[in-house]
Amino acid sequence: MGDVQRALGDESAARGRYEQSLEVSERLVMLTGESPEALRDWSVSLSNVGDVQRAMGDAAAARGRFEQSLEVRERLVKLTGESPEALSDLAIGLERLADLCRDQGDQEGARALYQRGLAVGTAALRQSPLARDIQQLVVVAQARLAALAALNTPPS
Repeated sequence: MGDVQRALGDESAARGRYEQSLEVSERLVMLTGESPEALRDWSVSLSNVGDVQRAMGDAAAARGRFEQSLEVRERLVKLTGESPEALSDLAIGLERLADLCRDQGDQEGARALYQRGLAVGTAALRQSPLARDIQQLVVVAQARLAALAALNTPPS
């Protein structure tokens, strides 16, 4: 429902729905343990809350949620033995945090996160070379790194 609310432009309602989803996913992890499915749901819920907080102008809160999501995604990678899906999720989390850093003027932080995301995405792509979503992650990371480099290149 949060996605529908966002599509309709109601960020406040979306935030409420995403926060409800986050509460449920956190409870599931506490009750059922750290299964891959529960961890993934939790990380996505954290990211969704961060996305809407960012859209509503609360960059500090968004950063906190993105960092939490990233921690959960890193646990998921360890748990699944670096599966392409878990690596892809980790690359997405790195990209979200990098985008926020970039938008806040932290080009070095963004660059480091994009580079790490590119490395993680490339590792996933080695395992699933035909996966278009993973190919897209790698291309996006390369493009964002190139855009940052262009910002720091003096005119000739």
